[in-house]
Amino acid sequence: MEQEEQLKAVKNLIETGNIKDLRSIFLYVKKSQVNLKIGGNYYRFLRYVKNPRLMSFDDVYSIARVFDVTPSQITVIVLNQIDMKKK
Repeated sequence: MEQEEQLKAVKNLIETGNIKDLRSIFLYVKKSQVNLKIGGNYYRFLRYVKNPRLMSFDDVYSIARVFDVTPSQITVIVLNQIDMKKK
């Protein structure tokens, strides 16, 4: 039950625009918890969190499904992180 509450909290943060990059999501939920719901390779997932340029649209959709948000909301977060790295 606690996991579901954490996921709902992150959903609310994403929807209100308070999450600016992927790394911020994992202040509230464990990376392993999200990866378990996605069902992919954990080390690959860690690479994506560090370098979101490696992500595919399938990955974006998978993360969006975990938090029950739109893929466009996750795309904005990914693009923010990429832009922050450029600066």
